[in-house]
Amino acid sequence: MVRSELELESITKALIKGQANRVKTLTLLAIENGVNPQRIFQHALLPGMQTKAVNLETIQSIFLMYL
Repeated sequence: MVRSELELESITKALIKGQANRVKTLTLLAIENGVNPQRIFQHALLPGMQTKAVNLETIQSIFLMYL
């Protein structure tokens, strides 16, 4: 895996875990290392946010079943 791919994967994992400060740090580091901000958004931040949204929808649907 290319270094930038590892950086993007690390950002995604941190976002999914809710590690906001780590996401910020890793994002800034990736930009400093020459990764295009649009690439960071499309390949790290957006996938992480989509995963969080799916997890939230699942939790909500389970919770609503018991109301």
